[in-house]
Amino acid sequence: MNQLDKELTRLKEHVVDMLDLVKNQVERAENAMFDFQDGVLLEASSSEKTINNLDLKIDNRAENILALYHPVAVDLRFVLACLSFNTFLERVGDNAFAIVKLAEKIQGDFTTEQLNSWRLGEMFKTTLKMLDQIGEGIENDDTKIVANTFISVKILNEINLQSEKHLADFVMANPEKVRTAFALYPVFRKLERVGDMVTNIGENLIFYIDAKVLKHKKKKVEAFIAKAE
Repeated sequence: MNQLDKELTRLKEHVVDMLDLVKNQVERAENAMFDFQDGVLLEASSSEKTINNLDLKIDNRAENILALYHPVAVDLRFVLACLSFNTFLERVGDNAFAIVKLAEKIQGDFTTEQLNSWRLGEMFKTTLKMLDQIGEGIENDDTKIVANTFISVKILNEINLQSEKHLADFVMANPEKVRTAFALYPVFRKLERVGDMVTNIGENLIFYIDAKVLKHKKKKVEAFIAKAE
């Protein structure tokens, strides 16, 4: 293994570490929404700092590889993909941290049964599943599993759209809780955005491995899904 290969391996390890940190932050957000505990905000804040530090480390390592080794072809695509993975993962972490802060504001205002009836629990589980799929794809250089993320994001979009009606009905029945409802709605929206970001990571993984650009190309995405099934 030459020095470039060693640097690329370290870069990949850092990205996998970032994904693990971000997934833990999403799990923390889920726990906060359904069972807020003292200290969770401090834990989330500490994790946010760790994620930000690793974000800078990954960017610096990728930039050094580009400057010192001038990678080409698949190696160049890999470095560029890692920069993109890193950007989107850091944003996923930001959204998860924001959800923890929202959970603090509305703790105790909704029952687990209410949240699950609005499919919030399903939304978290789908998001975590997508992160697992992307993680497996990155670790194993496997694009086939990424097709599942393109399918799963549709579930998140559907739940997010339905949440507007659910919360509107809730406010009509409980007008005194309108502020609480407005505080909950962004949680659905943020998880929907997380799904979009994970899908972006999937598109960049396909770019790195297969040299195919799927961004903003709906028909190509649908063809990719059909081929993977």
